[in-house]
Amino acid sequence: IRTHYFDLFQVGDLFLSPNTQVPEHKQYCFEITFVSQGNGIIYANGHKYFVKKDDLQFSFLGEPHTLQADEQTPFRFFYIALNPVPNTICESIIGSLQKYSLQNDCIFAIPNIFDRVKDLLVEIYNKGVFFEKKVEAIIMDILISIFREVTDIKTEKRTEDPLRKDVIIYNVVNYINSSNKLITLKDISTKFFYDYNYISRNFKQFMGVGLRDYLYDIRLDKAKHLLD
Repeated sequence: IRTHYFDLFQVGDLFLSPNTQVPEHKQYCFEITFVSQGNGIIYANGHKYFVKKDDLQFSFLGEPHTLQADEQTPFRFFYIALNPVPNTICESIIGSLQKYSLQNDCIFAIPNIFDRVKDLLVEIYNKGVFFEKKVEAIIMDILISIFREVTDIKTEKRTEDPLRKDVIIYNVVNYINSSNKLITLKDISTKFFYDYNYISRNFKQFMGVGLRDYLYDIRLDKAKHLLD
C-alpha cells in the first residue's frame, strides 16, 4: 500500500513454537515488532533483546534481524514493515528513532498499542471503503505514539525538576476531577502528551495512590452520584 507518508510492505501475525526462530535476514525496510504472547529474543543489528508479552521493538533498513522463541513458551508477534516517503513527518520520526536506538534500549511497552495493531489487521483483511486512508491513519498514530514515548523518556532523564512534575500531576488530577465523562488511561496520555508509565509513576509519588486506583475511586463516586 502506497500512502502520502510511507510505502507499506507487510503487516503480519506470526507464531513460533518453543525454541524455534525466524531465519536471520537483512532488513529491507523499517520494521516494528509487537509481542502478543510468550517470551523470546530479538536480534537486531548485533544487539540481543529479551522481550515478553506487550513489548514492542523496532529495527531499521539494512540491519541483520532475527527472532527466536524461548525454550518453554510459544512466541507470537505482530509486525509492521514500511519505508518512509522522503521529506515527510514519517521519515523524521523514523530518523529520530534510529538516532535514539544507537545509544538506548529499543524495547517499549505502550498502553493500548495492541488495540491499534489489531484494528490495522482488520482493515487490511476486510478492505472496506477508503481502507488505505484508514491504514495510513492507524500506522501514523502508532508511529507518533512510539515517538512520544521516546521523547518522554529523554525528557525524564534530562529534567528532574520536582516542581514541573508536581504541576503535571496537579493538572492530571484537575482534568480527572472536572471532567463530565469517565476518564481512561488513554485519555490522560493523549491529553497531556506523556506516556502512561511516566504519569503513573509520578502520580503515585505525589498523590500516595496509584493512578488506576484513583480513577477507580472517581468512577465509583460518579456512579454513586448517578444512582442518587
